[in-house]
Amino acid sequence: MSAEVAKTIIELNRRFLLDYPQLAAARIEELPRQEAAGALGDQDANTLTPVMSFLAPDVVVGLFRLLPRQLVTHLVAELS
Repeated sequence: MSAEVAKTIIELNRRFLLDYPQLAAARIEELPRQEAAGALGDQDANTLTPVMSFLAPDVVVGLFRLLPRQLVTHLVAELS
């Protein structure tokens, strides 16, 4: 996959997460945690915060264990 295609996929995911956070949360909960973390790890905290509020607590904890530490730090600050 080219860098341009990867960038486009990240941006499309970002728009989906921002525009449909509740639906995105439902889809994320259906994925294995490792795959979900892989898909979300390229996003920023401002994009993920609305989605996190719709996720079950155990899903959030599982994702926090797998997401990059700096992203988790920003998410915790945003969610507080």
